[in-house]
Amino acid sequence: MIAYGEVGEARLRGTADSGARRSLAAGIVLLTALVLAGGCGSALRPRSHPATADGCLELTGAARRLELRPTSGPSPVPAVLVGTGRTAFVLTDESDENLCSWLPFVTILRERGYAALLYDYLDPASLPAEVAAAARAAIDAGAMHVVLLGASVGARASIEAAAAHPAGVSAVVSLSAEQTVRSDSTDLARVARRLTLPTLLVSAREDPFVEGFTPTLLRAIATRDKRALILSGIDHGTALLTDSDGPRVRATILGFISRANPPVG
Repeated sequence: MIAYGEVGEARLRGTADSGARRSLAAGIVLLTALVLAGGCGSALRPRSHPATADGCLELTGAARRLELRPTSGPSPVPAVLVGTGRTAFVLTDESDENLCSWLPFVTILRERGYAALLYDYLDPASLPAEVAAAARAAIDAGAMHVVLLGASVGARASIEAAAAHPAGVSAVVSLSAEQTVRSDSTDLARVARRLTLPTLLVSAREDPFVEGFTPTLLRAIATRDKRALILSGIDHGTALLTDSDGPRVRATILGFISRANPPVG
């Protein structure tokens, strides 16, 4: 879950124990020193710090809070929209990460003129509904096209959501989609038979969670506009964006999306 935090004014708190006088004296000394440091006659002013999502994304400037309203599961789901591009990427986490894992790629997306919607899912069993709600929120915020990009369970959920043909979704990118997961025993290949949107699958050949499922999934996807990038190694989920093959993966995603969507701007 997104943890919103804000550092506010520190307050002196008295105590009722036997050390109260010593604490008060120390407080007076500290207060006097701070006043002197600020100059004679100047008032103490609390230092303001911007709020953050998950302690890593400042909610200032181009980043703003949204709420997702999925049709099933917990609601609302806190989210953050970064940027105002005509095409927005909905980024859905893997199970052991939060939205912070996407930030290096979000920087690249923003440089290319894309917006990004990030959130931490609340209920893995309702994750496809949360993805669909995120797509609706991006459209409501002004995006004309939405790309669903998920990692691991987030990749599964992105494919499941896209198979229901939500309005405004124009492409899907999957990082390490697994055939089944503990929270969802549905065979993803069966769902993919209803997927008609342009789809890019990325995975690592020795990934013990994917277990060679990507070629099967690629064959199952209904659309002809599909591609798989299978790399050597064991990288899983967002690690594919940042480890040694990261530049190739990022370039492949951006190239695929530029062909699947109208020009940004």
